[in-house]
Amino acid sequence: MELLVLWSVSDSTGATEKGFMLTLLRHFRTSFILFLIGTGCLLAFNLSTPHVAANGSLNEPFAFIPLAWLFLGLSAVTFVVNMVRTMLGIKRQHLDC
Repeated sequence: MELLVLWSVSDSTGATEKGFMLTLLRHFRTSFILFLIGTGCLLAFNLSTPHVAANGSLNEPFAFIPLAWLFLGLSAVTFVVNMVRTMLGIKRQHLDC
C-alpha cells in the first residue's frame, strides 16, 4: 500500500494512475513470466495421463514437479529483488526533492 501512495504522490516519473499497472508489469515482467512458466509446468503435470508400460513400470512426467518449484521459487526471488530495488528508487526520488 505504501508503494501505491508513494507512487501516486510522485508525478515526476510521468506515471499516472491509469498507467500504474503497466509500470508495475514493466518492473516485474521477469517474475511474472517465471510464475507463468511454473504454473504451466504444474498444469502440464496435472493434465498428463499416466500409463503403465508393458513391463509394469509407471510412466508419468514427474520432472514437471521440480521444474515448477524451481520456476516458482525463482519468480519469488526476482519479485522480492525487484520490489526492494523499486522501493529504494522511490525513496531516492523523495530524498532528491
